[in-house]
Amino acid sequence: MTNSPPIAYLEDLKAPELIIDDIPFVATTGEMVTLVLTRLRYDNSEGGSPVKVVVGRLTLARGLAEVITRQLQEYLEAQKKPAGAAE
Repeated sequence: MTNSPPIAYLEDLKAPELIIDDIPFVATTGEMVTLVLTRLRYDNSEGGSPVKVVVGRLTLARGLAEVITRQLQEYLEAQKKPAGAAE
């Protein structure tokens, strides 16, 4: 087995940034998981009402979804701890 060089990380400041407030639909097909991402927006007409708008769909491998879920949970748990608190 050969040691491959690390893969470079390239920041793209033009990459789209999504702001979502709900994931109302999750589907699995085989080893793929699809999340429907929505954002609450308002109709600007007089008497306009709130509308959930689909702003994107994210499809990823089930294994990656599990890794992301675990990493996000660990990050959020760490944010709850006071600064300087011992583990």
